[in-house]
Amino acid sequence: MSQIILPLTSAFLYFSLFPPVSAGFLAWFILIPFFFSINGKNRKKRFFSGIFFGFSAYLLNLYWIYPTVRDAGEPFWISAGALILLALILSIYTGIFSFFYRQDSLWVAASGVLIFYLKGKLFSGFPWCDFYISQVNFPFFTQITKILGPHFLNFLIIFVNHSLYLSIKKRNFKIMKASLFLLVATAAFGVFRLNFAEKLNPMKFTIAQVNVPQSEKWNPFSAQKIFLKIKKAVRNSDEESLIVFPEAVLPGVLNYDFEEKNLLELFQKRDKKAIVGALYYEKAKLFNTSVFVSSKGIEGIYRKMHLVPFGEYVPLRSVFSFVNVLNEIGDTSPGNKKTIFEFHNAKILNLICNEVIYPDLWHAKSINLIANITNDAWYGKTQAPYQHLLHARFCATATGVPVIFANNCGPSALIDRFGRIVKITQPFKETLLSGKLLLPQKPSFWARNFDLTIIFVLAIFLWKILRGRKCLTIKV
Repeated sequence: MSQIILPLTSAFLYFSLFPPVSAGFLAWFILIPFFFSINGKNRKKRFFSGIFFGFSAYLLNLYWIYPTVRDAGEPFWISAGALILLALILSIYTGIFSFFYRQDSLWVAASGVLIFYLKGKLFSGFPWCDFYISQVNFPFFTQITKILGPHFLNFLIIFVNHSLYLSIKKRNFKIMKASLFLLVATAAFGVFRLNFAEKLNPMKFTIAQVNVPQSEKWNPFSAQKIFLKIKKAVRNSDEESLIVFPEAVLPGVLNYDFEEKNLLELFQKRDKKAIVGALYYEKAKLFNTSVFVSSKGIEGIYRKMHLVPFGEYVPLRSVFSFVNVLNEIGDTSPGNKKTIFEFHNAKILNLICNEVIYPDLWHAKSINLIANITNDAWYGKTQAPYQHLLHARFCATATGVPVIFANNCGPSALIDRFGRIVKITQPFKETLLSGKLLLPQKPSFWARNFDLTIIFVLAIFLWKILRGRKCLTIKV
């Protein structure tokens, strides 16, 4: 019975790290029951225990997939199947983690980081709610990621968990020395960084949360109503601020079935600038874009690079010919480069929707602001938009630049460079949110360079091999 209860306990602890519970402090204990459950097992049994733990954890955390797919008009079996299949695929990574497990805290933490990293890269990747996201409400722990990147927190969390597990098992708390040192050093650096004085440039921004229900989003009879919401937001926004609209806010394709001149005239009359989410048709391809618009016209376009499988395109279309994308406009194509918009002294990196969950897309050398536009109306009244917001907050922390999180139905937020919320909206209310953000001179060391943590964990593996240790042996 303990072989079921212990992995389930870790699964429920994982669920509790994120909204709706948001008990992030539990991350430092989450894996202890699971480590006890695989103690003394052979590789095969460890693998299936890891599958069971991962499947249970992801099934709980990703519950919102079922109502999202169901509300898109799909039948029960597809909606439930999508949730179960994704949870099962992600659980393979926890199974692999368990298969290569050994009672060596350094090895366990390093292998865990590499497996988390691969989970975010392979087959489109899905790094949703990795352990590090749970610490966003504890900024003194997260500031180290400005140098070492998000995966360092994954390393630290796993290292502390396994060290504590060994301490309990062997009744020797001296085993905790190294992990406690790293934990205290991380917090001390965080306190120092939070109080570090630097030159900042205050600038005003406005988020236009237009609150268009998903049922009206692509309804041609709602087009005029949506455009009136956009006009109202432009008219009522502050004169000096940049207006940021949500993803695909325009009712139609910008340069195909929506009059581009109507949009330009709107900004020319009032001499304002905005980032506007829009579909854009180009070279027989449809792109999900963010468009920088001013009285001069369209000054820049960013084409979304990382698309949502089955949400924006169907992978292996020849195999899944019977499957339709969940949106009502069909498949979109990916862009191939980042685009930086400039507004006075602000240099803005664009991220659309789910792109904010991928740390690889946060890297840029010359930015001091990130705009993440999204439409989370898909998710209805679930906790998915709040989980999404946590990723945007961590993006701000790791890059060291503020983030504007503009969400169609909310919540939308202005986030400072430490990942703290400056201002936030209520969901499902049409809102203009204005406020100042303090822009730094440059992004963090990690954002400008490479991921030191991944290099570090690879070095650990090389070190273990050079010492002649076989990776598949188990220390008892």
